[in-house]
Amino acid sequence: MANEDVKGYWGKPVGELVHDLRRRREMGEQQFNLIPINFALGIEPSPDIPLQQAVWQNLKSRLTDSKLNNQFVDLPNNLTPQEASASTVINFGNGHWDSLGIKTVSLYRSLKVKPKPLFMFVNTVPELPEPIDFHKARRQLVRGPGNNAVIFEGDPDSSTIRRALWISMQRNHVIIDGTEEDIYNDVIFRLLTHNAIKFVTNKGDYLGEEGSILSWSDWVSSPVHQEIWERAQALASAKLIENQVELEDYAPWTFVKFLQFAMDRSPYGESMRGAYRPELGVFVVTRSGGGKVDWEPDPYTASLVPVSHITEDGYKVVIPGGGNVRVRGGILKYPSGSVETFESGLITIAYQLAQEGIVHNFPEFVNWFNENMKRRGQIPIKQSKRQFQLNLDHIHWSDDPALTDPTILETNHPDWKYFPNIDLSCGSENAAFATVSALFQSSTFNSPGPEGAPLREKVIGVKLPGHGMVFVAETSDQITNAILKGMKPIEPPSV
Repeated sequence: MANEDVKGYWGKPVGELVHDLRRRREMGEQQFNLIPINFALGIEPSPDIPLQQAVWQNLKSRLTDSKLNNQFVDLPNNLTPQEASASTVINFGNGHWDSLGIKTVSLYRSLKVKPKPLFMFVNTVPELPEPIDFHKARRQLVRGPGNNAVIFEGDPDSSTIRRALWISMQRNHVIIDGTEEDIYNDVIFRLLTHNAIKFVTNKGDYLGEEGSILSWSDWVSSPVHQEIWERAQALASAKLIENQVELEDYAPWTFVKFLQFAMDRSPYGESMRGAYRPELGVFVVTRSGGGKVDWEPDPYTASLVPVSHITEDGYKVVIPGGGNVRVRGGILKYPSGSVETFESGLITIAYQLAQEGIVHNFPEFVNWFNENMKRRGQIPIKQSKRQFQLNLDHIHWSDDPALTDPTILETNHPDWKYFPNIDLSCGSENAAFATVSALFQSSTFNSPGPEGAPLREKVIGVKLPGHGMVFVAETSDQITNAILKGMKPIEPPSV
């Protein structure tokens, strides 16, 4: 791989590429992972739009390529075995821009399975509008609705596509052109990159089985609550984060409420703040969903989640005081952490191992991780007795390279030998390891620094394609300063 054209490698025909990725992963040469999926058709293509019929046949035939090992299955019900259940459901729009998927929401609500499948929104239009900005693209995703979407351009009475617009939840939106073969190959690879993946967002409880437990007094007295809250307020004041995504900006209020009811979830939020505190032995992370700004730095509100371990499919939360803290209404309980919790824990572990000189590069870390996870089933966040404090932040902004101050902020991107230059899904194992691969390209991160300032007081910013940035620093103030004074925030470039 070292002598190959990296860009050319990721542009191979999807079946050939995925087959080679799986071969290399079995040999321990590759971490990026695309797994076989079951997919179903939900809302069918319109019988009155020949282009939609042609698009569906192309998508179906390509997704069932024998090299991919995917299966086309019926919609799941409560009697469907999990191994036979669809993890992805493809739903078609009405052939018009701004299609509103009321039937799609009803379908989602009717599926009595857990976990619910991912919804892929597919639509066709005679002509894509120009220009298409982030908000126009997200409007289609919300109204579809879908976890991701693709809108093909072409004559509705033909079977030929001219272009396609890809839209992902991560903020990416990009026009795909070229030959029909090029367009379909690109779309299928993006679909698999977001759907044929392992998510690592399952929350479990750590009950002290390894001997230690976080005391309530240590948790209450830690300044980490105030520090993370102050960072959130500073970023909100600069209009770089918002309390929640206002979906009503993209679809009628009644539709949004119906959508939230069907999904049985609270308001949707973007961004994450977190911090590793060695004296606590945990990574402290903001909660999932909305409420990114309007929360109290009071430990009795459980606004921050203390994470003690990462696991094969997520993370474990340690209950300060052993679960005996009472608040009005009963025992204090902790919600799920941000979808980037596993990723943040992985970064924290890699940071300590690199500073201790245990691992020196990304492949060494991957091998260490695989061996320890296989042996133990979970890995403690705390890996060193030294005081390696760490702060992390995830925002959906990028930097203008011409205006970034390198004395304040060092930027890196994922290692393209191991990961494609496209957006990856929040909460996925692939996204977590891609971020770590970027950090290991920084000599600041992967070589031991002086006691008390392992990162030499530098801030590292990982630029996630079509998504945003992850910031790593010793102190919370350093991150705030880097974002507000060390760079000019811009919309993440489309990829």
